[in-house]
Amino acid sequence: MIKYLVAAMLTAFTVAGGAAVHERHVQASEPADPPAVTKVVSAQTWPLAYVDTPCTAWGSRMDEDQRWMAALQLLAGLRLDAAEHMRPHTVDLFEQDVADQCAVNGFSVAEAAYAVFHADSHYATA
Repeated sequence: MIKYLVAAMLTAFTVAGGAAVHERHVQASEPADPPAVTKVVSAQTWPLAYVDTPCTAWGSRMDEDQRWMAALQLLAGLRLDAAEHMRPHTVDLFEQDVADQCAVNGFSVAEAAYAVFHADSHYATA
């Protein structure tokens, strides 16, 4: 059931305009108020739909950039304001939480993202 809800939500999001661009800033420490990710693109870097991607691929077949973009697109699809106000650090945390969820469950990547998003209300506004 969750798989179909997530797939419908991500399809609607993609049709509506895509996700924010991966603008990762590697710094020793995160500034107090880092810039939000604001540019928009519609293409994902992983060849499969996230709802069809098993969690086993998250750590074994997806590279770091593909995981980050997936985290960004999945989080933006779950948020009402898309990626308009998301901080790169928030995407980093979400990426790690999805990895943790994938390590303990046999979900698809999209189902793991859905579970993480709804388990922590921080992601709805951060």
